[in-house]
Amino acid sequence: MSITSESSADADPSAEPMSTVPGAPLDWEGREYSSIEDHDRLAPFLMAVVSSTDAWMFLSSVGVPAAGRRSPASSLFPYQTDDRLHDSAGVAGPHTSVRVTRGGATTLWRPLDPRGRETFRLERRLLKTTHCEAVMFEERNLDLGLTFRASWEASRRFGWIRRAEVVNESEDASIEILDGLLGLMPADADRSMQTELSTLLDA
Repeated sequence: MSITSESSADADPSAEPMSTVPGAPLDWEGREYSSIEDHDRLAPFLMAVVSSTDAWMFLSSVGVPAAGRRSPASSLFPYQTDDRLHDSAGVAGPHTSVRVTRGGATTLWRPLDPRGRETFRLERRLLKTTHCEAVMFEERNLDLGLTFRASWEASRRFGWIRRAEVVNESEDASIEILDGLLGLMPADADRSMQTELSTLLDA
């Protein structure tokens, strides 16, 4: 099982923005998505991201996935019940930190952080395609003038692909990005091994 992660700070800010009508269908890169505005204000919920291969994914609305090929023994992340997935933000799954320097001031921003609203004025939404073969998280930081997007979808060749981008919608700035995955599991760690060894299996 393989996973590919892509990050970019060079996305075209002049690209046509997605629809801002709450819940309206919208087109993005030739696909139709439905959106849930401010999804983080709802109780956490679970989604299945489908694929045409043997790759499977269950994804919490907080951004934490359980994913792999064929069976839980090939899980990329700890194979857990939905309540534990919801509680694993910052422990398993994607993590992104963005250091923004503008006008001599430096700010650290962690997109999709559950506590992000305590520091910044944010707009968030969750987008998924009609058949849920692709899911995207979007966060607009109104204080920094930046938008972060991250998506998951399956690839027959590469397994699960995660794409991430930061779009600068304001004045020029120096942007440094740290983007990666937490809690990756070693190969062939079946459910009994995950239960018995717990954090000893952390990659």
